[in-house]
Amino acid sequence: MSDIDVVPYNAALLTDWEIDALFRIRTVEQITSSKLTLSSLIQLLDQISNIVITSQVGDAVLSAVQHAEHTQSALDLSDLGSALTLSREAFNQSEAAFTHPSLLALLYFPDDQKYAVYIPLFLPVMIPVILSLHAIIDWVKKKLPENVLQHIQLPCIPDQTQLYDNADEKED
Repeated sequence: MSDIDVVPYNAALLTDWEIDALFRIRTVEQITSSKLTLSSLIQLLDQISNIVITSQVGDAVLSAVQHAEHTQSALDLSDLGSALTLSREAFNQSEAAFTHPSLLALLYFPDDQKYAVYIPLFLPVMIPVILSLHAIIDWVKKKLPENVLQHIQLPCIPDQTQLYDNADEKED
């Protein structure tokens, strides 16, 4: 067994240049992922028209951008430890903004689904309300004297004869 060399444990550790290379690779991966996540968030906001951005989401996006800028400054100064820490924070903040619960709720309930749910609920209720308003307006017209009605313009639903009369006047 004299042919076997035993390597001491401290000699198996990574060298400084290997650690620097790992720091650089991981920093670039995290910053790239952070930028892609923020770009995806921008595309999502463009696609969903009624999305509400809460202050937490805005703060997370702002923090992610600031940490990404500070990461670039740290890399320019060759401060790899700070760059790695800052890139990790930029990545975490961009992911927090993208996966915020207030944004996720709107992803699974778009406008067309809202209309599909609410129209069957409110349409049957609104028809009697509109007809009642029409009846109230007719009643008010009958109760008010003629000289008062000349000065008041009440919104009302025109009956069919008024629509046809106006159409005939437009054709002339």
